[in-house]
Amino acid sequence: MAMQVLSTVVMLQKLGAMDKKLDAIKGTIDKILVRQEVTKVAELFAAVQMVDEIYAQYGQTGRFSTDMLVRLALAERDAMILSRRYQMLENAGANDADISSFDNHDAYCTILASFVNLRVKYLRTCVDVQENPQFVQRSSENFSALLRDNVVLWDTLLHRSDKMKEDIAALEAKRNNANPLQKLTIEKELTQRRKILSATRGNERDIMADFLVLIDSAKQISETATTQALPTVVYWCDDKGEHCIATNEQILASA
Repeated sequence: MAMQVLSTVVMLQKLGAMDKKLDAIKGTIDKILVRQEVTKVAELFAAVQMVDEIYAQYGQTGRFSTDMLVRLALAERDAMILSRRYQMLENAGANDADISSFDNHDAYCTILASFVNLRVKYLRTCVDVQENPQFVQRSSENFSALLRDNVVLWDTLLHRSDKMKEDIAALEAKRNNANPLQKLTIEKELTQRRKILSATRGNERDIMADFLVLIDSAKQISETATTQALPTVVYWCDDKGEHCIATNEQILASA
């Protein structure tokens, strides 16, 4: 019996050492994940800066140079990947019963990435006006479809707390009809859900403070586009193909 007890103690000590080693490995993995997430956020902000520069150049010159087209293609690739990444993370978190601490971060980055992707899509439409006039209608339709999808996405992310409040109300009703042991379990879950609800409301306020003006402007694009004065379109063909530019300057004097 003594030998069995001693053997058991030795085994437990080895398992304890193994647990410590696993905890150390988990800590290392957590650090790696944090560094990877920082890298993704840095890529997102780099895409924002690149798109801002292209916007400024296009606004000043009215056309896309080869260098601008190359940088736009790089920004377009990053914007599409990051936008899809954060949407998938956000959807995964929304379908989870236990919301992680990353979910509010994912919601914020999802909206930022969606705006970057929308701006890139607008620039791509402007490129088609210049380089691919025959594809402008399709490009414009793609932009409008992306805008509609983003409006739905933004409304969902700005009202995530509504679904949480409904779930809490349902749990409270369930608690009222439960036995004492079940009430303790439900009350514990309610405490956790109220904590998550508070954090989500705070995140929604942050999103509204930073993005509400942009979201309202995006929603009005389709309405204001029909009321603005139409620009002058200049179209020509050369050895390199068909080209087109749009300008607000008067090209031909009226007769």
